[in-house]
Amino acid sequence: MAVLRKPRASSRRPSLEYQLIFLASYPLFLFGAVARRMSHAGRPAAVQRSVFAEARQDAHMALPYAF
Repeated sequence: MAVLRKPRASSRRPSLEYQLIFLASYPLFLFGAVARRMSHAGRPAAVQRSVFAEARQDAHMALPYAF
């Protein structure tokens, strides 16, 4: 008989190394998002998000390449 197991909560959470690299690199991505926003100040954005959301998305897109 097959036994179905629930996935552990830790398997859904990012690893500790990923979280540490994210915390260390987030200010860099935040600076990049602010600079990008400032350079496109006169142009309307297609999707209006906060710079914090942009930095978070950029970090989550780039950091998997570190692993």
